[in-house]
Amino acid sequence: METLYTEVSKAETEDFVSTIDKENCFLCGSNRLGIFDYYKKSGCIALVCLNTWNIADTNVYEYDDNGKIVEEPNGFSTNINTHGENECSWMVAGDPVRHTATATLTYGDNSVLDPERLSAQLCQDCLKKVADALWPTGYENDWTYHCDVFMNMETEDIYPISSPIIKCGIDDFWLHIDHEQENSRDIAYLVYNPQK
Repeated sequence: METLYTEVSKAETEDFVSTIDKENCFLCGSNRLGIFDYYKKSGCIALVCLNTWNIADTNVYEYDDNGKIVEEPNGFSTNINTHGENECSWMVAGDPVRHTATATLTYGDNSVLDPERLSAQLCQDCLKKVADALWPTGYENDWTYHCDVFMNMETEDIYPISSPIIKCGIDDFWLHIDHEQENSRDIAYLVYNPQK
C-alpha cells in the first residue's frame, strides 16, 4: 500500500511563512467563511479540514456547571462529508443523549496538509498556532495527513487527529483516537467526561 507521508526537510518547513496580514486571516481575521462564524457562536467541538476549511459539528452539546445540557438534544445524527477526489472524507456520528461522538476519517492521496496553501490563508500567529498544535516539539521530518483537526470553536484551540497522539482532553471531553494506517483512516471517539 502506498504511504501517505510526504517527505519535507526541516529547513523547508521553516521557510513557510504567512503571506497575509491578520485582517485577511481565515482563522482570526475578517476573511473567514460565514459558516466558521456560525459554528464559533455555538461554541461546539468541530471537525475542521485545514486544506478546505470544511467544518462538521460533532453534535456533542455544551453543559452548564451542574452538568445539565444547555440545549436539549435532538437525538442521534450522522454527518457524511467528502472533500473531493483523493481527499479526505468524514463520517461523524453524534449521540448527544449519551454525550458521545465518533468520527471516522478516511484519507486519500491528497489528504496531506498543504503548508503553502495554509500560509496564504493564515496570518503568521495563526500559522504558528497550527504548527504548535500539530508538532508540539517542533516540525517533524514529514508532513503526514494532518489536514484534519478537532477545534474548540469557542477558543479556536486546535487538537490534532493524525499525529502519534492517541488520547487527550478537550475541555470537558475525553478524546481517544485509533490510528489505522493500513486502512488509511483514523477513528476518533469524543466522550463527555468533566474533570471535577
